[in-house]
Amino acid sequence: MSRKHGYVKYRLEGCRCDTCRNDCKLQMRRYRRSKAYGKVYLVDAGPVRAHVQALQREGLGAERIARLAGVGLGTMNGLLYGFGGKPPSRKIHPEPAKKILAVSATIDTLSSRAAMDGTGTRRRLQALAAIGWSMSAVARAWGKSPPCVIPLFTAERVRVGTARAVRELYDALSSAPPPYHSGSRHQKAAITRTKRMAAERGWRPPAAWDDDTIDDPTFVPCVEDDPGLVDEVAIERAIKTKSAKDLTTAERRALVLLLHERGMPVSVAARILKCGPGRIAAILGEVA
Repeated sequence: MSRKHGYVKYRLEGCRCDTCRNDCKLQMRRYRRSKAYGKVYLVDAGPVRAHVQALQREGLGAERIARLAGVGLGTMNGLLYGFGGKPPSRKIHPEPAKKILAVSATIDTLSSRAAMDGTGTRRRLQALAAIGWSMSAVARAWGKSPPCVIPLFTAERVRVGTARAVRELYDALSSAPPPYHSGSRHQKAAITRTKRMAAERGWRPPAAWDDDTIDDPTFVPCVEDDPGLVDEVAIERAIKTKSAKDLTTAERRALVLLLHERGMPVSVAARILKCGPGRIAAILGEVA
């Protein structure tokens, strides 16, 4: 590939035409002037190169890193491999260095086929189970067979494409009631069994996670018992459907307090919870 005449062509291709020589002199004068005034013209390339190599180990290629950083592939190749038999760059301009260091290996930047930590995927699927979504129900909602989905509930590493699909599935199902929640007695029992299994295994519901913590392997969620966790989405759903049959004890109490804060009469909460007004008054008296 023939480069445009100038400093780069002078250095990398050895062109000594007047245009290349003059541009090289101009660049050298700028460099000496910046150095004389104490300006940081170049910075150490070592930390930048180490960051790129770490990203490569996570599954990002050099070309993709350059594209994400908005720098030229030549800059990236010079940083990693050098040019014309010369060793990798020892110095780099501050601006591209800053852009490269800002790149991170995340679910949004990695290739779909790259492998990544499965923490977020596990937690999302386990959270669905904690609110009654059985493994087979999740598989049906995803359009996959249970044998393909069940291992993901405990997977240590997953494909990035799989993690993205689970994230979308979680966003859709975490605010929806589990299937058969209004079905037969046997279907409702399946939801109860799923919740019990999740509680026995210590799987936390969606209420235990935030968007910025669910993917963080170092984050330790609330260790209270499940009955102490309050799913605000489930409470709003109960108010809308006028049915609280899927709520925990803590969520029922929170529903009463929420309706009271909104100025709703006691009879509304009693109708949703299917209990007498005296029970509602007792709950309100506990926090009075």
